[in-house]
Amino acid sequence: MTIDRMKIVQGAALLLGGLLDLWFILHLGTDPTGVDSGTYLKNAASFASLHALLSPTAFGRNYWSAGYSGFLYLFHGLGSSELPAIRTVQAGMMLSLAVMAYFLTRSYSRLVATVTLVVVALSPTLIWGSVWIGYEPLLAWLLTLPLTILWCRGARAGWRAAAVSGVLFSLALVVGFQAVIVLPVLVVLAWKSGRARLMAFGGGLLVPIGLWMARNGLATGSPVPWTTNGPVTMWIGNNPAATGGYINPPPIPQGWGHSFTGAVIHFAITSPEQFLDLQLVKTTRLFAPTRLSPWLWNIPTGWQRVVIIAQWFGAALVAAVFVLSLCGWLWRQKGSAMSLAPLTLFATLFLAINVPFNVEARNRMPVETVLLAVCVPTGFDLVSRWRNPGISATKE
Repeated sequence: MTIDRMKIVQGAALLLGGLLDLWFILHLGTDPTGVDSGTYLKNAASFASLHALLSPTAFGRNYWSAGYSGFLYLFHGLGSSELPAIRTVQAGMMLSLAVMAYFLTRSYSRLVATVTLVVVALSPTLIWGSVWIGYEPLLAWLLTLPLTILWCRGARAGWRAAAVSGVLFSLALVVGFQAVIVLPVLVVLAWKSGRARLMAFGGGLLVPIGLWMARNGLATGSPVPWTTNGPVTMWIGNNPAATGGYINPPPIPQGWGHSFTGAVIHFAITSPEQFLDLQLVKTTRLFAPTRLSPWLWNIPTGWQRVVIIAQWFGAALVAAVFVLSLCGWLWRQKGSAMSLAPLTLFATLFLAINVPFNVEARNRMPVETVLLAVCVPTGFDLVSRWRNPGISATKE
């Protein structure tokens, strides 16, 4: 019996990623890390009864996304074990993303798929995400799983798989409605599986988001599928004092109208250079590395610096390779750029939808797996072209 070295590497990467997750979980204990963690935990109580759920004031009058709070309510009543339990489940989700990355790139080659699994399993962004009390880890899982199902099953996808994909993506919309930007990619993948599968996907899609719209209609009188914080977060990211990240929103200047959206439009028209500079800054911020250094307990300062430098190098490499992949797709080059074009589009669309608002590195997390599933094969392809000009890496 021969030893499958790739399986050993895959298992070792998942084990190491799991141990790193466990280390963070044990050290954080009941510390609710996350800028909005307190709000999400408080909003989870809105799922305690139908009366609370239908209250017009629930979720800050539909200001806050409800999906992640609903997930947190599943752990309600665990007392001091609540946050460790949440993080443990999220860690499992993050590790499963590495397995999904393997299947997303398996058709390219087994070696590429294994390297992709290792990179995703040990991604600082995803390891950090596993202990973050915020919607991004759950959204990452709910976005990547339906994509993986539709991508891997292809024409063999049954109507049940398509329906499950629709339900999962619909849940993603309840967690973060900005995910709607990638819906066309999933629709095309479902359509390629056949009309029946497309209809099953659409049927599954209507259930969670339909129920959420009905809730909003009953509670607020407006059956919208989204939350109402979009205009204010857009103003936070686009105003004369904006930095690209979160700041306390300044008041709208006199004469700029009475709505946040109108004020943003006024700012873009009257200060086009500053507005465009902000969009460039926010795009760059999407690729900034996750700041792990405050969490590196008992590690000498010198090693912390090494970790920070390695993170910045890795972030710059991912950004550069992704841009090259996007350029290759636009230029219709052969190899990974074309074979993974739907994944490239999926990641690009989601990243782009975040730019008009205030941006943090965590906004990249929901498509980090897809981003790396594009970058690793592209990196292999670039090395192959460099070693053998005119010849791209071949698929198995």
